[in-house]
Amino acid sequence: MTDERLKIRLNDILLWSFAFWPFLWSCWGLFRLPSYIHGISVTSMMLYALALFFLRVQPRIPIGIFGPWILFLVVIAAENARGMTVQFKRDFPVMICGVLIGMILATQELNRKMVLRCLFWCGLIIALSVIADTVTGVFRGGFFGLFRAEVTAAKSRMTGTGGLVLYTGTAGNLIFNGLTAFAAIILMKKEKKNWILWWGVIGIFALSAVLIQKRGFLLDFAAGVLFLFILGLRKEKLAKISLNRLLWTVLLILPGIAGFYVLYRFVPLVNTSVNALAGRFSGEDATLSTLNGRKQLYELAFRLFRGNKLTGIGWGGFRLRSTGVFDRMSDNTYAAHNVYIQLLCETGVIGLTAFLAAVGNVLLWACLRYRRLVLNEPDGEERIIVGAGIFLQVFFLAYCMSGNPLYDYNFLISYFIGVILTMPGREAKENTAVESRHSYILKRT
Repeated sequence: MTDERLKIRLNDILLWSFAFWPFLWSCWGLFRLPSYIHGISVTSMMLYALALFFLRVQPRIPIGIFGPWILFLVVIAAENARGMTVQFKRDFPVMICGVLIGMILATQELNRKMVLRCLFWCGLIIALSVIADTVTGVFRGGFFGLFRAEVTAAKSRMTGTGGLVLYTGTAGNLIFNGLTAFAAIILMKKEKKNWILWWGVIGIFALSAVLIQKRGFLLDFAAGVLFLFILGLRKEKLAKISLNRLLWTVLLILPGIAGFYVLYRFVPLVNTSVNALAGRFSGEDATLSTLNGRKQLYELAFRLFRGNKLTGIGWGGFRLRSTGVFDRMSDNTYAAHNVYIQLLCETGVIGLTAFLAAVGNVLLWACLRYRRLVLNEPDGEERIIVGAGIFLQVFFLAYCMSGNPLYDYNFLISYFIGVILTMPGREAKENTAVESRHSYILKRT
């Protein structure tokens, strides 16, 4: 084996490990393992080790478009230098790893199709587990005794199910990542022979997305689709509408809608989940359990922000001060359920501005690249891969308005995976000699 082949294979393994890490982090602490090897600290250590391996392979680190991200890290490090919370000590190294790996991969040969396949399979496993748990309760029942007792107890109290993972939000991120990756994979296919199988897989993802009962994710998904649609518009496409293509699109979508209606009409579990999800868009459930709760958290965040507008109260400070926000007798703590408001509270105007510059610069750069591909290579694989990366970024940023993805490593690393998919690094060649040494990991697209 030549050094070059070894380097390509090692790069593939490291890249696959990074793409697989959100799934690993989501599942690791659920099982009955010795106390010294379960929990997020172990998976965090794995991520640190992965970053060191990347540094070993590529010691030269070009900053490139990650300059504003480095500025954001410097700002929050300076703001928290005098008193670091436990939350900051956990979150900061993970963010460093995401930025560091992103900078290294910006100039590397990337097998981004392998990344998409990894996201797809991880998402499909979670989607199938959500459906299986809804039907049989196998995971809420302890998964044949493999889950820890506290995990089983927590699952039994939930109205929705995350399947193999604990939280429905965690499951939703992996499901929508997998759906995005699968859409990119089938769009890159030159032959459209397996469309029945493809629509079946899409149906699995769609059904699981309903069963987890996460209203925000459906809105975030719609925001991502709309964003890509607008970004991909071309004048010549607007000038002429293919009635034949439109007809085929309708004919393909209608059976899916009809099949879903049959499930809703005759399968009680699907009917219950759909009704519960619909209740979160309208009526008492949407008004009381969601909006009012967030309103109190937002009011607390703005009240704390007014005491220190420039640099905030410190990373992790909001959770420490949220005790008793709903019940004075309770010692529960909460996140703000809005990343932008929580950043404003904890890092002030300076920190929020730095974060918006970081994510905005990367997204703007990716959008400009995507537009060039739309105009010059509209049917190329590169446009599809970059589009998938942009979607993952938009999905993350949209969810930041109603959730806490910046503080959830599953979401945070998924965001950086989306950034990596938009990188202009050379596509790794999948020739026979190289593929034979890593094809056991994932099948070629």
